[in-house]
Amino acid sequence: MMSITWQWIANQIFAFIGLIFVVFSFQQKSTKKLLLLRNFATGFVFTGLCFLGNISAIIFCGAGVIRNLVSLYFAYKPDTKKIVKYIASLLIVILLVILNIIYWKNLYNLFSIMLGALLVFTFMQEKASTIRKLSVIAEIASITYYAILLSPTNVIIEIIGLVSAIVGIIRLDLNKKGGNKMLDKYNKWTKEFMESWKDLDWERTLKTLSQNVEYYENPIDKPCSNFEEVTNLWNVVADNQKDIDYKFEVVAYDQNTCIINWQMTRTMTATNTKQEIDGIFQISLDDEGKCKYFKQWRFTR
Repeated sequence: MMSITWQWIANQIFAFIGLIFVVFSFQQKSTKKLLLLRNFATGFVFTGLCFLGNISAIIFCGAGVIRNLVSLYFAYKPDTKKIVKYIASLLIVILLVILNIIYWKNLYNLFSIMLGALLVFTFMQEKASTIRKLSVIAEIASITYYAILLSPTNVIIEIIGLVSAIVGIIRLDLNKKGGNKMLDKYNKWTKEFMESWKDLDWERTLKTLSQNVEYYENPIDKPCSNFEEVTNLWNVVADNQKDIDYKFEVVAYDQNTCIINWQMTRTMTATNTKQEIDGIFQISLDDEGKCKYFKQWRFTR
């Protein structure tokens, strides 16, 4: 029969606090916010497990703290090369294996390694939607793990985490309107981009772009090397053009990429000549709705 000690009670209290952060984490659209809340959750669960004294659980959750901090860092550094992320993930798994071998007691350690590796793979994903989907598998495995450890609050955390992940998938990721939700997102971005251009409000235009945007002014030249170069392309707009009118249509899109056909008429102020433009945008948006990839083709007469 399970004995109730002050250490067990302390574990349950910290686990319950972690539960609150788990529930809210899976309801975030942004990968950054999801990982930030998950960091708090893992930190509280780790502290609680320290009171139980189960070394495999402490190693497993301690590696989770490191994993979440690293994945959160990469979320704020989207330009990090994938090979760096792969190496970081591998090093965390290696650390997990080494610590479990050093402190090996029983088969709990093997489960700690397997579940820890699964969670590393899950939370190193770039998209919040992918994290939620993989978390369904991870939460089921975690429920089994904590049930074996006789930690009922941790089991409840993972059950509610599983439910929260499923609710998040249904609420945020599944497209109930046959693609309209995704299309609305691209239309909203394009409308703001074109409307700010029409208003000659270049600062507002720049706010539609991520600071780390991969920006191609044309399909031949290399992309801008930094955001300052992008700024220099736009901060002259108010001085060299006026009387802008436009229309656009999204012609193709999926979760990662959108192709937009746009037409514009404008007057160039230096020569007072009218221009007609027919162009194509290729864009990708980040979790916050800002453009992280921009390339354009256009014909002017």
